[in-house]
Amino acid sequence: MLGAVGLSGIEAQGRMRQSGTYTLLFTRRWMLVVPRSREHFGPVSVNALGFADSMFVRDDEQMQAVRQAGPMKVLAGVVPGPNKGCSRIARKSARPCEKTVDFRCAE
Repeated sequence: MLGAVGLSGIEAQGRMRQSGTYTLLFTRRWMLVVPRSREHFGPVSVNALGFADSMFVRDDEQMQAVRQAGPMKVLAGVVPGPNKGCSRIARKSARPCEKTVDFRCAE
């Protein structure tokens, strides 16, 4: 599944490692893997809950940064993509062997 979002294995210090960071969200029925290029959007640390529609800020400065940019631009700012604001997302459904890959873009 990591290969579907552009993450592959690389050899480091004689062991296989993943080639990049990612956010993983899952329930009993689905999984979502989002490749990451950085942890922060400006002063705001974005974690997996941000991709589940719940952003947390520590102070007024961070709140203002999220309000000014908008939540979708905040998320797009921490993922790599073929276009600015776009990320390749792989989802695995509850049915075995079914996988889709989409491109989701921020406006």
